[in-house]
Amino acid sequence: MFDKLKQQVKTASRIKHNVCLIGILKNMPKFGTVLDAGCKDGIYQKYINFKKIESIDIDKNSNADVIGDLHDKKLLKDKHYNFILLTQVLEHCYNPTQVIDNLHKSLKKGGILLVSTPFFYRFHPDPNDYYRYTPDAYKYFFKKWQSFEIIPYGNFIDCIITILEKEVKVFYLLNIFSYLFKFTSMKTPAGYIVIAKK
Repeated sequence: MFDKLKQQVKTASRIKHNVCLIGILKNMPKFGTVLDAGCKDGIYQKYINFKKIESIDIDKNSNADVIGDLHDKKLLKDKHYNFILLTQVLEHCYNPTQVIDNLHKSLKKGGILLVSTPFFYRFHPDPNDYYRYTPDAYKYFFKKWQSFEIIPYGNFIDCIITILEKEVKVFYLLNIFSYLFKFTSMKTPAGYIVIAKK
């Protein structure tokens, strides 16, 4: 019974991620062609204003239009997308620079890439789990882009709750505290969202 509940309840970190990400997506303009990269079930697509959307995922059991690896240089069309959403995927990529370069190449001039990753989070292979990124890493990844903004989400309380709730069953009840402590910390966030313009 508890395992079923665990699947339905989001971690404190994911709660803060979703609040921040959905707020950003709802305030973005309408885009032409959008790519949901690493979409799984496409849960954020309903918050994006678009004319056309395509989706890619490496998981054969996902609801993606295309099954493929974002490391593949030939997977994406050049200068095709106005907006790309890459949520909670980059930490699973063994060569993040290659993935970001591929996404950059597939964006039209002035296109937007929105990336989110956890910063302080447990090991969660899907199918692998390689990295956690700091603002310095993002500055390196996006140094050649026209502009970028790094937005932290969550705080050290969310991080502690997230780690404990996966180890101790009763700590799932502590998610309520995630709603009470709404401050964000740049140095100890649950994760980061980056909005980069080509």
